[in-house]
Amino acid sequence: MEKEQLLKEKIEAYEWSWYIDSDIRGYEYFENMLDEIVQIIGAKEVKRFIGFDLFIGDGIEMMRIAGFSEFDNEGTEFELFYRDKHTNAKWYIKRNR
Repeated sequence: MEKEQLLKEKIEAYEWSWYIDSDIRGYEYFENMLDEIVQIIGAKEVKRFIGFDLFIGDGIEMMRIAGFSEFDNEGTEFELFYRDKHTNAKWYIKRNR
């Protein structure tokens, strides 16, 4: 459970920074913050698209859906992990068996 709490804290920090600093910070700043999240979940591959990011690892997958995008998780095994009240971004997690 400690790992999940750390993950939520890193996600909250990322979303808060995005909310208040996205117009003044560079792409590299946010990439570094995402790298911290990637390390926690042990992602081996990161795919970035307009509107969503996909983090693929052994035993876990995670998605960040931007506030302007939609994702229907029905039948995907992804569960809502975190929803940010400022950016309206949604983070979904899937634990592979």
